[in-house]
This record gives sequence, C-alpha cells and structure tokens, in this order.
Amino acid sequence: LICILSQITGIGISNYGIKRTLPKLLAVAILANLSFMLCRIGIDLSNILGDGIRSIFEFVEQESFANGALSADFKFFNSWENIVTTFLGVGTGVVASAAVLANVGGFTGLLWLILPVLLGAVVSIVSAVLIMAGRQALIYILLMISPIAIVAYAMPNLSKWTSKWYQLFMRMLFFYPMFSALYGASRLAGLVVMCSAKDAVGVVLGLAIQVIPLFMSIPLMKMSGTFLNK
Repeated sequence: LICILSQITGIGISNYGIKRTLPKLLAVAILANLSFMLCRIGIDLSNILGDGIRSIFEFVEQESFANGALSADFKFFNSWENIVTTFLGVGTGVVASAAVLANVGGFTGLLWLILPVLLGAVVSIVSAVLIMAGRQALIYILLMISPIAIVAYAMPNLSKWTSKWYQLFMRMLFFYPMFSALYGASRLAGLVVMCSAKDAVGVVLGLAIQVIPLFMSIPLMKMSGTFLNK
C-alpha cells in the first residue's frame, strides 16, 4: 500500500526504491503464506534421511547375524536393556548368554568392569536425550515463527534476523541425519567389538563404543552448523 501511494502521490518511496522493494515484497508475500508447508517439507526430508541412515546400519546388523558374520551367541548384547535383564536374571537372553558370560569372566567380573562404563553411558545418553529434546522444541518454535521471519526479510533493519532464523533452522535439520549416522555407526561398531571379544574387557569396550560416542551430540550440533556453512 505504501508503494502504491508513493507511486500515485510521488511522496515517500522513490520510483527506484519502489522498483527495488516491490519484487522483494511480492516474494515475501508468497513465501510467508507457504512457510509452514516449506518448513514441513524440510523437516520431513530431514526425518526421512535420518531414519534411512539408521535403518541402513540396522539392516547391516540383522544381515550380519543372519549370515553368520556376527556370532548369534552375542545377539543378546544388541541393547543395554538385554544386558540389564540378563544381570537381573529375567528375559529371554539369560539362557543363551550364560555360556557366553562364563567365557568372558562371569557375571561378577563383568559387573565390576561394566560399572564405570555404565556411568559414562548414563551421562552420554542423558546428554543425547537433552540435545534431541532441545532440537525438537526449537524446530517447533522456528516453525511457528517462520512467517514472521520471512516477513522480516522485506524490512532493511530486520532482514538479518531472517538470515539467522534460516541458518538455525537448517542446522536443526542437518543435525538429525548426522546424529543418526553417529548412533548407527556406534551401535554397529560396538557390536562387532563384542562379537570378537576374547575376554570381559573386550565386551565392556564394545558396550562403551555403543553409547559413549553419544556424548559427541553436543559438539555434533556445532559441527552441523559448520557443515552447513561449508
């Protein structure tokens, strides 16, 4: 409206300013109305890519057990839940794992070796959960303010906030696939180490490899921004 009034009355924005401002206003008017859909497409692509990366590692794990590349005796180690239920004497993995644990130092020896790893695992998992929860909340907030962020692009003094919004939103999208790759690779690598273990130390090392790298979720968030800039 200001552009139209300036054009009619000759007061306000000059013809050069109108020609410079009008295309941006038109683009902003269209993008602001499409902002939710565009952001949703970006979030869906991020989720699909992240889930796909994790599924690849899970498929390799399942196929490795199926074709004998990894010993089925260690299949109960594929989650910390199975480890805990084994020590508590419940769950389906007890009978299958009893002989294996006997060969790697027994329940008592493995229990003492696993305590430091368990402490590190708790710290790593809590860090990862907090980071992922923060990412989820931040994505919702960025999605809700997306129309405002796009409108700000048309205003000279506020356009810098549009750039910051875009960089932060893209960083959140890049983070999930990178985290999925870290999680899947750590889980598979830890399983391989445990399946090739000759003693309790090797088993504990494999357990640590499965979860301790999740502590990298904090610097990984920063790395996702660096990757985006490059």
